[in-house]
Amino acid sequence: MTHSRSPGWPLDRTSWVVLGAYYVVAVALSVGMGLLIAEVLDAGAFGRADLDISEWFADRRTPTWNDLAQLGAGLADTLVVVPVCAVVVAVFWLRWRRFHEATLVVGSILVEKAVFVSTTFLVDRERPPVGQLDGSPPTSSFPSGHVAAAVGLYFGLWLVLRIHGCPRVVQAIAFVLAAGVVLTVSASRLELGMHYASDVVWGVILGSVTLFVMYRAVRWPPELRSPSSPLPRSSRQPAAATRGPASEPDRVARSVPGPRRNGDREPPRAPVRTPPG
Repeated sequence: MTHSRSPGWPLDRTSWVVLGAYYVVAVALSVGMGLLIAEVLDAGAFGRADLDISEWFADRRTPTWNDLAQLGAGLADTLVVVPVCAVVVAVFWLRWRRFHEATLVVGSILVEKAVFVSTTFLVDRERPPVGQLDGSPPTSSFPSGHVAAAVGLYFGLWLVLRIHGCPRVVQAIAFVLAAGVVLTVSASRLELGMHYASDVVWGVILGSVTLFVMYRAVRWPPELRSPSSPLPRSSRQPAAATRGPASEPDRVARSVPGPRRNGDREPPRAPVRTPPG
């Protein structure tokens, strides 16, 4: 694989405009949804179903499950996400000598965190009344920042493998592992009594949309860019051959007449002149 001499910075002015607009829209939608749930839907059938799910997990608590839930939620905890992101930046830089892939993964988490903090500051939804087993965090229940961060980190790593055209088996394994981690973090946060199911669902949506927007905002190098594909082209895929001046053997080959097909007219023969007597 050849490296581009000047890959450029992953985010340009247009990228920042896109991310800024997305932040405003995402906060507005998240706050609107959170207020709708906390102020309107919680008092009806939606709120009762949300509470029933939290109580279902709480009724099945055991010391073993509680310990496993702590480990599962820890997969998306800040103490795990930050070191993993540091390793990701270092590995991607050593592999490709650019920050585009790291910006996709780390940037999606940072943007998601910005939306999450703004939303929890404006939406004061109480956590489920089942007893919280993960301390008393300063943020409110809606949405689940752990779940959103899990989507951005683990599905972001899968997306990097897909962008670079890794074997389909590797991509499939990475996708299954990412989905398994997100489901584990979601179930763990429910078991610990830290979120309602609707908080978790919105966390999945927030993390997924943020990852897609960050992917679109990154200015990928030309060797990864393909106008006919929804994803950047693999840098290992050879570029299409450009038409240039024909070489001498090509001109000679084109000048040699091919075999005559049925129906083709035979070119007229020149008259034969016989020398005088």
